[in-house]
Amino acid sequence: MDTETALEFVRRYLGPSLLEGQFRIMSPARGEARAAGWVIEFVSKAFCARFILDRGQVFVEVGAGPVPRNWYDLGVVLPFLTSGESTFEYSIPDGPISDEEIERQIARGADDLRDNSAMLATFFQPHGFEERESELVAFQKRKAGQHWKQTLR
Repeated sequence: MDTETALEFVRRYLGPSLLEGQFRIMSPARGEARAAGWVIEFVSKAFCARFILDRGQVFVEVGAGPVPRNWYDLGVVLPFLTSGESTFEYSIPDGPISDEEIERQIARGADDLRDNSAMLATFFQPHGFEERESELVAFQKRKAGQHWKQTLR
C-alpha cells in the first residue's frame, strides 16, 4: 500500500479527531532514513502519534508533543497506564498481506488512539510525563523480557 492510500485510510479512521483540530498531519523530517514502507505522523498539543508500515505490519507509536524525544509502542503504553486492563495487540496476518488487511490494522490503531486519547493526553503532559517516563521504560523492558522468555521456550 502506498503512502497516499494509507494517509487516506488514517484520515478516514481518525477523521473526527482531525476535524476537531485535535491532531494535524506532520511530514517526516527531511533526510530522515526510513526502513519502513511509510510513516504517517500526527501532532496534537497533548501528544503525538504515528502509524508505521513495516513488512506488512502497521505499528502505532505515541510520544510527548509537540516533538517527541522518544516514541513508545501503543501496545506497551496502554497496559502500563491501565495496569493491564486495556491492551493493544498486533494481529499477525496469515498469508499474503493485502491492502484490506493493512486498512484493518490502521482502523484498529486509530480506534484505540481515539478511544484512549484523553488518557494519553493526560499521561504525556510535560510536567507529569518527565517524572513517569522512567517507569514506562522499566515496564517496557520487563514486558520485552517476558516476551523473549516465552518465545525462547
